[in-house]
Amino acid sequence: MQETNISIKNNVTALSRTLNDEYNIAPVKLNLNENLQATTDDLAQIGTKYHSALSSIDFSSPYIYNYGDEEVDEKLIKLAYDKISPIAKNCIQQFNEKQFMMYIPYKDIYPDSNLDTKILVQGVIDLILEFDDHIVLIDYKYSS
Repeated sequence: MQETNISIKNNVTALSRTLNDEYNIAPVKLNLNENLQATTDDLAQIGTKYHSALSSIDFSSPYIYNYGDEEVDEKLIKLAYDKISPIAKNCIQQFNEKQFMMYIPYKDIYPDSNLDTKILVQGVIDLILEFDDHIVLIDYKYSS
């Protein structure tokens, strides 16, 4: 049977559901918008501000220094810091907002397929924590 409905371009968010099961990835969800009533445009704008604030934090530091934006809730930034800093404690290096682009064979993403067709996966990794023997990728999500 030939598969005809193949997306030749994807992003990590779109692929994460498939990859989570295959690679035993356990995402940590941090709900920052509990009980928030806002439009989709407002949520996108708010999410951008939190991404910006979080990208200026050194999560391996024992303290949060100036994170820039006065329009973000300090308590939510502290909540994210408290969740991420124990993970980042012994990291060698931290990278923020790293763009990437790569081609992956379709069958590597969808194991039930035998197609070798490569699809483009691109995006931005919000936070990369590098350790001696592994890396941790963190994707900030403001909305569910």
